[in-house]
Amino acid sequence: MPKSSVPTYHSFLSVGLNRKQMGWFALVAVFLILRVACAEGGIVEEIYSFTGVHTSYAPLLLADDGNFYGTTMDSGRYGEGTIFKMTPDGTLTTWVSFNKTNGAWPRGGLIQASDGNFYGTTLSGGTGDDGTVFRVTTNGVLTTLVSFDFTNGGFPYGELMQASDGNLYGTTSSGGGSGANGTVFRLTTNGVLTTLVSFNSINGASPMAGLVEGGNGELYGTTSEGGVYDHGTLFKLTTTGVLTTLVSCNLTNGARPTAGLTRGMDGNFYGTMTTDAKGNGTVFKMAPDGALSTLVSLDAEQGVLPFGGLVQAGDGLLYGTTSGAGHDFGGVFKITTNGVFTSLAFFSGTNGATPFASLVQGADGDLYGTTSSGGGIGYEATVFKITTNGNLTSLAFLNDPNGYHPGAGLLLASDGNLYGTTLGGGTIGRGTVFKIAKDRSLTTLVAFDLYNDGQMSEGSLMQAMDGNLYGTTSSGGTNLGGTVFKMTMNGALSTLASFSGTNGARPQGSLVEGSDGTLYGTTYAGGTNNNGTVFKITTNGILTPLVLFDNNNGSSPMAGLVQGDDGNLYGITTGGGTNWGGTVFKMTTNGVLTTLVSFSSTNGNYPMAPLVKGSDGFLYGTTEMGGVYNRGTIFRISTNGVFTSLLSFDGNNGAYPRGGLVQGKDGNFYGTTSGDEAGHTGTVFRMTPSGALTTLFFFDFNTGSGPVGELVQGQDGSFYGACDEGGTGQAGNIYRLIPPPEIRAASNASGGGLTLTWNTVVGQAYQLQYQTDLNQAEWNNLGSVITATNLTATVSDAPGLGAQKFYRVVQLP
Repeated sequence: MPKSSVPTYHSFLSVGLNRKQMGWFALVAVFLILRVACAEGGIVEEIYSFTGVHTSYAPLLLADDGNFYGTTMDSGRYGEGTIFKMTPDGTLTTWVSFNKTNGAWPRGGLIQASDGNFYGTTLSGGTGDDGTVFRVTTNGVLTTLVSFDFTNGGFPYGELMQASDGNLYGTTSSGGGSGANGTVFRLTTNGVLTTLVSFNSINGASPMAGLVEGGNGELYGTTSEGGVYDHGTLFKLTTTGVLTTLVSCNLTNGARPTAGLTRGMDGNFYGTMTTDAKGNGTVFKMAPDGALSTLVSLDAEQGVLPFGGLVQAGDGLLYGTTSGAGHDFGGVFKITTNGVFTSLAFFSGTNGATPFASLVQGADGDLYGTTSSGGGIGYEATVFKITTNGNLTSLAFLNDPNGYHPGAGLLLASDGNLYGTTLGGGTIGRGTVFKIAKDRSLTTLVAFDLYNDGQMSEGSLMQAMDGNLYGTTSSGGTNLGGTVFKMTMNGALSTLASFSGTNGARPQGSLVEGSDGTLYGTTYAGGTNNNGTVFKITTNGILTPLVLFDNNNGSSPMAGLVQGDDGNLYGITTGGGTNWGGTVFKMTTNGVLTTLVSFSSTNGNYPMAPLVKGSDGFLYGTTEMGGVYNRGTIFRISTNGVFTSLLSFDGNNGAYPRGGLVQGKDGNFYGTTSGDEAGHTGTVFRMTPSGALTTLFFFDFNTGSGPVGELVQGQDGSFYGACDEGGTGQAGNIYRLIPPPEIRAASNASGGGLTLTWNTVVGQAYQLQYQTDLNQAEWNNLGSVITATNLTATVSDAPGLGAQKFYRVVQLP
């Protein structure tokens, strides 16, 4: 996995000794005088990257092995698109992830050639970023056959076809001759490309579909633009490149044919026009000599804008899709070869929306296809099947089956593994619960399903004394107001309670287990005033609302609670209070609430994260906004309400902290912000208990964006966290922060020597270095490289009487 860091991080001590000090405390001056390079210096390593929502504009291929294969235009391991395989029952596997070098954004579908291999195109990527032609073996090995260079074509949209001569034929939507209007090409299966035609606008432009072979051995196709009226053309072409324009579209007979033609059993060609004089589109028939007949001019009730082509099923009927109208989300239709049209089904927006591709008939006689969006909570693309009489079934959501967009921080459980949740994705498209093992492998334990389990778990999981994991979902469940759930370590999930509104709704924070064994939490909404609640719930599901917020005592708590040493529970509300900027409150376990602080902008506004109890007994927290610069704050508060603003973010050291703090084993606090003035997509910082802040890392979109929740410190001393967006796969990631070393102690050793100690991460390499004069360019190594086996490292040195030395620790990448 990629690492991001400043090459080294230096922590300095300046030390001077004299004779009188020998035998007692061997330091004249020990002070931190400089942190060089950049202030960040921590190493951030991506542990897992989510790939998010996939968009598909391509038809499926029913392969010889009985499985379906297709492409997505984005997402995947590198965010550049994928090839997926799906079994007839809907089990989906990502087969290939494009990485731009081998292609990007596959817009068209696949074909399986006579050699058994799969062939296809990508819209961009390759050597010149003008698109590619590729081959994939049946075991998933991809070879780039052609990288277009624009002179021989560019940006292929459509599928390839294999003609009876054994060669592959296809089109590019751009490039070619002087007009760059696109091309038709021939390709051998070992990658020898020949440009047959460069369109010149008069004979067509911008072909966006593949070709089909006629009974006469000639190839037939469409262009989406050009022709006499610049509304597209229908053409035929010999395999040697002689092109004949058969139809120039003129709006009256249709316009913008973006899909290819289908050769019917009767020898005629059938296809669709995306639009026409009414803006709705048509279905047409064309004889091999170019005689065109419009079979139907579509209207809003039937569905409009048919971007995909037609398929002739075994019953002799033609089947196709519309991308709009019907019920606004498009539909599926069938039509006879003489024009009798029947709408079979309309998409609802939850089972899919806006299909752009043709259908394919499976071995079972059903038709299979894709929608470009509309399924699941993330409105992702879907795969569906439909019977010839219109029974529509969603088979799969085209997303990362492990989920995407982590919604909260991580839990380090008693088994040493990390557990977390995602807001979207999974097999049902409603989010997941996942586990990351010590070897960094990710396992999806639960795929939420809305009505039974809920969806969108926005709070971190917690582990109770019974060993089970507990969490919340902010929506779904029986009453669609969110749930509380219990889950075993192996993923057996039980819904304990479904919020109904009156007892709360939309819980967004984590649960906490009180010393009485009861779980306590908050809901963002619901209750008598719909301003949120505090509740308690037993581990067997008996839920009791304790506090109904009324705006005066706070509103809309977005975080969970923490139990103080006094047995009371402490929390925040994001809104309400005297100044409407949120509150900090104390609550007894039977629900007696006391407001400790009402935020007033100058001391912070809109706290969104839970409080953390420091080792000094104080509570520490963040506000997203407010403070001196209105970019958020860090504060400390005693359990009796004595409030201290420790820091106001100014944009240079970060801005808008939405997550809370965690106290590290070194006594410092660690946290994140969601951005800064320089355009970074988040920061990680370290802060002393007195409020001295050091920015350790600046995120960009490639390393992660929008860090969520709180960090958790692992057994190795590293900190682990999640970003809800960005990362290699662009849909959020899990990362590890190796904090920079900091010399924390220098004490006398026998003979007047020094013992230097600094915090470490297990497995990380460090080098202690020294100088006697900071004006020198070179530093001297003191001893050999140390690879940490504990959370601290110690080195001894003897500076000598009257000597001054400067020490630094270098964290090696």
